[in-house]
Amino acid sequence: MIDSEKIDVASICTPPNVRLSVIEPLVEKGVHVIIEKPFAMSIPEVEKMIELKNRYHVKLTVVYSWLFSHIMRR
Repeated sequence: MIDSEKIDVASICTPPNVRLSVIEPLVEKGVHVIIEKPFAMSIPEVEKMIELKNRYHVKLTVVYSWLFSHIMRR
């Protein structure tokens, strides 16, 4: 198990269908979370994540990679 007392932020790069189960125990321990796009698989999952981040006062953000955009290819 991860010692969350030593973690400030976690970057979650799992498939979206398992993210909530990965994020929930981290957020409950006060760990801030960065999630790869897409955020979740359903609106209820998004609502649950937002409810968790509000309850435990952590940051929750989504990263959008520009790696494959035409601008970055130039």
